[in-house]
Amino acid sequence: LSFVSDEPSKIIELYKDDAGVTKDKKHEKRFNAVASIRENLGVRFSDFFNISSSAVFVEGITDKQYIESILKLTSEHDEFKNRWPFLRSAKVDEFGGVSQLGGFLKGCYEFISKDVPVISVFDGDEAGVKERTRLQSYFGKKQIRFESNKDYISVRSGFAIEGLFPDDFISDAMETHPSWFIGGKSVDADDVIEPFKVQDNKKTNLLNFFLEKCRVQPICGWISRWEKVFNVIDSALRDKSESITNKKRTEDTSGNTSAHQAA
Repeated sequence: LSFVSDEPSKIIELYKDDAGVTKDKKHEKRFNAVASIRENLGVRFSDFFNISSSAVFVEGITDKQYIESILKLTSEHDEFKNRWPFLRSAKVDEFGGVSQLGGFLKGCYEFISKDVPVISVFDGDEAGVKERTRLQSYFGKKQIRFESNKDYISVRSGFAIEGLFPDDFISDAMETHPSWFIGGKSVDADDVIEPFKVQDNKKTNLLNFFLEKCRVQPICGWISRWEKVFNVIDSALRDKSESITNKKRTEDTSGNTSAHQAA
């Protein structure tokens, strides 16, 4: 709301009390004045970011592409096409990297989460874990809830989002296109694929490689990890939607009661 002065001392809010008497009110912070105006105009904080219903925040563009592509593929299967309605209707937003996502959440999550259901998705790799723990500490100090599988979700521990595909998909990609990966293929003593990194300029290549394998193989052979992640995201969005709706209903009821008593 650019028409509001940057100087709080120059902002005076006029309102009517329960008796209908006009009074003035000053704000110590510009944000509080803007928040009051937004509330009276019916403008939500989330409207500034074009989030109308619900949102899933992801680190980067490939995370967004993976989620949207897997949702599209599953929509073509009778068993899954009606699954995850809250996730399917949500807007998937990417932020160009995990640190950028973290910065946005620090500045905006407290306010956006009051308006619409939002959940953040972090990779389980080192960078994702580092940013996620920073946010947990930050929101914890501000007494803002930021809990796993309720407000954010971490994908496969130790891995970026590509780790949600079956290990044989990953192994095949590493053996067929070793130049796409940093450091090459590695397995542990149990012959299980270890966490890996993908060359930035090859992430789209790997995306297309995985999606093609998904198209030609039975869905039951590759959906397992994605299904678990989507289940958690959808459940969290549903719970948040119900919570926000119930809170709004309570506020409306309280407001109507006060207006009736004043009349």
